[in-house]
Amino acid sequence: FYECSYNHTDGLKYEILTDDKGVYSLYLYNKRVRHIVENHDPDTPLFLYLPMQSVHSDYFAPKKYYDCTDSPRCTMQAMLKAAEELLTDVIQYFKDAGMWNNTL
Repeated sequence: FYECSYNHTDGLKYEILTDDKGVYSLYLYNKRVRHIVENHDPDTPLFLYLPMQSVHSDYFAPKKYYDCTDSPRCTMQAMLKAAEELLTDVIQYFKDAGMWNNTL
């Protein structure tokens, strides 16, 4: 996670706000979403925007998601598998928090 700022003299500056450098981004998103949902009052509306990077460059996924390794299609498949795992977890977090039946 980053804190970004821009000004005309210095351009874009950012500071990394996490010690999780080198961690696959979907794992960070999973951790953050879980924290948000678990600490949210289920009686209060929640808007959660989750822009996954999984099928954008750099084309990479952790090895556990690969069923094959012989083509770029295998990498895309692995990236989608990782995204599916994240969405499955997010759904479960909402269910565990009692918020799933009131989710669009």
